[in-house]
Amino acid sequence: MNELVSIIVPIYNAAASLERCLNSILSQTYEHLEIILVDDGSSDNSLQIEQDFKKSDQRIRLLKQANSGQSRARNQALNVSTGSYIVFVDSDDYIASDYIKQMLFIATKTKAGMVACQYQEFFDGKRLFLKRQHHFRVKTLSAKGFFKRLGNNSLPGNIDVSAHSKLYASYLFTDVRFPENKTFEEPFIFFNLVEKASKVAFTDYTGYFYNRRVGSTVNAKFSLKRLDYVDGEKVMYQKITHKYPDLINTMNLRKTHVLLNNLGHIALSSDKQFKSLEIEYKHKVLKQNVFVFLGNPSSNLKDKLGIVILIFGGLPTFQFVSRTFKKIQSKL
Repeated sequence: MNELVSIIVPIYNAAASLERCLNSILSQTYEHLEIILVDDGSSDNSLQIEQDFKKSDQRIRLLKQANSGQSRARNQALNVSTGSYIVFVDSDDYIASDYIKQMLFIATKTKAGMVACQYQEFFDGKRLFLKRQHHFRVKTLSAKGFFKRLGNNSLPGNIDVSAHSKLYASYLFTDVRFPENKTFEEPFIFFNLVEKASKVAFTDYTGYFYNRRVGSTVNAKFSLKRLDYVDGEKVMYQKITHKYPDLINTMNLRKTHVLLNNLGHIALSSDKQFKSLEIEYKHKVLKQNVFVFLGNPSSNLKDKLGIVILIFGGLPTFQFVSRTFKKIQSKL
């Protein structure tokens, strides 16, 4: 294997975690890398750290932009990348030393346009859930098979639409870019990427370590920007069910999961301006065929409990349980 892999790292005010992230990239056992750092107008010490790392390794390219968001940063890097494969690493996160080697080996062996692996979550340096590292099993899915698996939340393992924890053949991005001015941009383009890949390799190898930092995009306090996530999922839902009508029941499970997930984030907010939105999302969840959802073995237990709480306990109980779970989670 001698393919050039472009690693893209968007950076905004990540001084606290950036050295760990970049050291994990520079420590890769697979060394034929193009490392593209994009500083998104950081106001902390991030830029200085980036410049110091650039001096220490000629594989690093440093781009700078006025604060314009993660999507534009990723797009800027995609515009100048020259690798045969693309990997995205968030500046809060880090990767195992054999991450690129393993992902590239799987891509080469299976001839898949996309490889998705497992990721280990941690919360400000604390591990959330311990995942045992198994021997590496690989399953190859068609685009349709991947979407079917995406809607089944009861199966073990992470399989989602995030940009991280995946390796992409660069041709997938020939005419695809992340939509700018969106906080959760991936669902808007994920259908296009998977369809273009035609084949996706899914492995239980855990090589990506995902930081649920307080204040990060995913873990920040609820704001209306989070509705981008639902909008993106709606776009993906429409594209999948249009091309694969027989997956509508599977995608309805994911639709309910997404609405319930968003309701959980709204419930964690103490801001009264979101009260009407919370009620609206409760009705959206319960408008789904919840009894079919509850009886479906492909629905995960957490989602089922959420619906049962909504039906019998209402929003106050749902809100209490959501906040209690969040407190417990942050202490693990």
